[in-house]
Amino acid sequence: MASAVARAAPPMPLLPWLLLSKYDGNITKSAYCPEDGTVVTVPRKSVVCWIIGGHDGGWLVYYLLALRIVNLFSGVEVTLAEKQRQVVRATHVHLLKIVFSQAPTSGDCILAAMTLSCGVALCRLGCTEGGWTIQGSPSGNLADITFCNGNLYALYYQGVLVKFEIGVNKDGAPMITAAYPLVVNHPSSIDYVKDYHIFDMNGKLALAFKTTWSISSEPFFKVFLLVDIHDDGSKAHYKHKWLEVTNLDDYALFLGKTFSKVVHVPADTHCNIKRNRIYYTRHGCLDKHGVIPRSTVFLATWNDSDHQIYYMEDDMKKDVAGDDLKRIRSIQYFMKGSTSRSSTNGGMWVVPPDI
Repeated sequence: MASAVARAAPPMPLLPWLLLSKYDGNITKSAYCPEDGTVVTVPRKSVVCWIIGGHDGGWLVYYLLALRIVNLFSGVEVTLAEKQRQVVRATHVHLLKIVFSQAPTSGDCILAAMTLSCGVALCRLGCTEGGWTIQGSPSGNLADITFCNGNLYALYYQGVLVKFEIGVNKDGAPMITAAYPLVVNHPSSIDYVKDYHIFDMNGKLALAFKTTWSISSEPFFKVFLLVDIHDDGSKAHYKHKWLEVTNLDDYALFLGKTFSKVVHVPADTHCNIKRNRIYYTRHGCLDKHGVIPRSTVFLATWNDSDHQIYYMEDDMKKDVAGDDLKRIRSIQYFMKGSTSRSSTNGGMWVVPPDI
């Protein structure tokens, strides 16, 4: 009877691993498994590049002079046409992040790239003759992009949220045919915002950002869901609303500059990952002369180097202003480094395949 119940129980969700560096120039890759607190080494091909995106199942986007989509664990690489490996325009396009509409093994998968100053670029993996199309930025610099329910959204640093309509050009390549700024209320706590993130939370668009009560106070996260405001006969100024979420219930949120994920954590899970927690990677690193707070925990060194060390910090152990108010606890992962490369480096979440 017990075995029958076990077979009927839903499978344990796959929890993300933390790649200790988005820079990739070695024959091995170190990953921290927060589920049990171990650091594992994943062998891989030696290619000097940056990792700028990923998808469930271990898929990563490598980029330096050209794009490559490779599975970190199996080594399988998605075949890309020459037009798809290069994002070309009159001037160089600097890529910040790439998101997937679905698994890259599907020919219908659309890649959406967030660029530094050229807006959003699109490419469909099954359209080898179409290459990339680029949509100029209508509202300033992009803070984040994501797919949710098949729709592409972008958030700008000015707080503007845009929903894109995607069509095809004469070559069959995807292109942005319209950009609709959504009329959304402005969260009152956005005054001291750091690190915007938008992501899919169980089929709804969600927003998370770090904020503080004052310039000198410790930062903490706030999370919001985008909800429609139905017309009840009154004249509502906003068509949508950011509704604050003060409890993630039985979910954990993993945030990063190039990949974010909401994961269900069952109540009977026996691991280091806790429900109603935010796990996030700090962009950049602490200077080599920076002081490590007492509340931090040593994780690992990168390539056995004493100059690049990874730490974890749980805000449960810090005094946070306004702590009498209900908020979601967070756990930060960061690097203390000494190289120019590490100044913009940081970890990245990757969801391993179900093996």
